[in-house]
Amino acid sequence: MGHSRIQELDDIKSSLVLIMLVFHSASGLTRHAETLAPICSALFFIHYAFLMVTGLLCGIHYGAEAQTDARQVKRRLWSRGAKLLGLFLGINLLFYGVRILPFVKLQQALAQEGGLLQLVWAPAGSLVAFEILYFIALFLLLVPFLIPWARDWMLFIIGFGLMFWNHSTLTFCLSWAVLG
Repeated sequence: MGHSRIQELDDIKSSLVLIMLVFHSASGLTRHAETLAPICSALFFIHYAFLMVTGLLCGIHYGAEAQTDARQVKRRLWSRGAKLLGLFLGINLLFYGVRILPFVKLQQALAQEGGLLQLVWAPAGSLVAFEILYFIALFLLLVPFLIPWARDWMLFIIGFGLMFWNHSTLTFCLSWAVLG
């Protein structure tokens, strides 16, 4: 790839990881949930920030390269997206297997009309862990189709369109990555 590191982006990513740790620590302390609710609310942007940085990094690292070696870029993005999706599924299967996540709630959600589709379009944090990995993985799988639209502000318009359409958690989260 031959890209040099951009210190400012490394600083942003490091800061996001620290903010994520604070967010998850605050949201995990159920005894103090009422007291910590304002902190969790203020830090909820962290989900969208990770998606936006992912979009930004895809543009920086793959935008120009896609013009010269589109097949290689597609393969790399699909591979990374598939690995992340596999990690997301594996962790969740493990969590259900060791009963960290409640299998009964998943069964109930899937038994509802359109339950599987709902789980795909808007995976609830009470049913899955690390759902941000799911959204990032789907974005990475989608990027090869979006790169040709990156010219002439078209991708920016698509991102805002998805955000305001806000049909589901999936489209809303993907819009943040597209805007990045």
